[in-house]
Amino acid sequence: VRRAEQLSAQGAREAQALLQQVFSHAGMGISVFDRQRRLLDWNNDVLGLTGIDPRLAQRGMPLETLLQDLAARGQYGRADRSVDVARRLAALQGAGSGVAQVRRPDGRLVEVRHNALPDGGMVLFHVDITDREARRRAAAEQQRMLALVLERTEQGFWFIDNALATTDANPAMCRMLGLE
Repeated sequence: VRRAEQLSAQGAREAQALLQQVFSHAGMGISVFDRQRRLLDWNNDVLGLTGIDPRLAQRGMPLETLLQDLAARGQYGRADRSVDVARRLAALQGAGSGVAQVRRPDGRLVEVRHNALPDGGMVLFHVDITDREARRRAAAEQQRMLALVLERTEQGFWFIDNALATTDANPAMCRMLGLE
């Protein structure tokens, strides 16, 4: 029995160590709150992505206190701080999951995902999506410019798929074919 208990304890320690490694090297900020929205655990990425004062990152710290501190330091802009904190807290209170994007004062765009835990707590995931959004905007702008060029050029463009079906044609090609 003693040997089985020792093996079980060793397995639990190894699982805990592995979980801590994953938590610390996930490549995103992760914070966990209990059902009363008190901070249980977090990794260092959370501090950099959220702007939370490292002195406030303590077990048992209420989420509302963290949000109030961020608001007081201008993290949410110049809006009414109490209203903004209440709105953000309400968005995180419900069961289930959600996604929000937060523009940081330094210009970074951080995606925040929250998921409810079975015990009533929640986990927050923070990811810097600044570069991804810049690439998305650049691709959309290129697509807009290409569409504009195709629409205004005098050259005809006729797009046909692999099944030899017409998928699109620009106005010049329609004029050439006598089509609207």
